[in-house]
Order: sequence, then structure tokens, then C-alpha cells
Amino acid sequence: MSDNADEVKTLTREEILNSLIAHGVNAINSSYSYRSDGNNLMSSFVEMPLSEFRGTWKYLDKNVKVKIIDKNEDLIFSILGGEKND
Repeated sequence: MSDNADEVKTLTREEILNSLIAHGVNAINSSYSYRSDGNNLMSSFVEMPLSEFRGTWKYLDKNVKVKIIDKNEDLIFSILGGEKND
């Protein structure tokens, strides 16, 4: 008899890559003193077009998601048809 806890879900290549990317970004973001290369990587990641986060979004920590939303708030509000409150 099979126990659900013992069953392993087979991940697609895309799911594996998205998960690994998100885990790496989460680790850099949670590091209190990440080096300049980590800082550059985080900044570059957050500045990617919103469509690029489609696969990694569900794996990202909330703090990383907030950085992405903050960086793209003008675009988000233009899509939603409202104005942001400064």
C-alpha cells in the first residue's frame, strides 16, 4: 500500500530550473550582507520584465515579490487602470 508522503512528484525540467532560480534568489535576498555580485544579481533579477517571473513567482519569498512589485508599481497600476498613492 502506497502512502502519499512516500510518493515523489516528478518535476518537469522547467519546474526544476524555476525552483532552483527562485531558491538562489531567495538565499541571496535573505543574506544580510550579500556581496556586490549578489547585490548586482538581485538588482538585475528584480529589473527583469514582469513576464519573466511567470515560472519562478510561486517559489519566491514574499520579500522578493515585494521588491519586484515595488520596482514595477507604475506598470502594475497602469495595467489595473488606477493611480498609485504616493
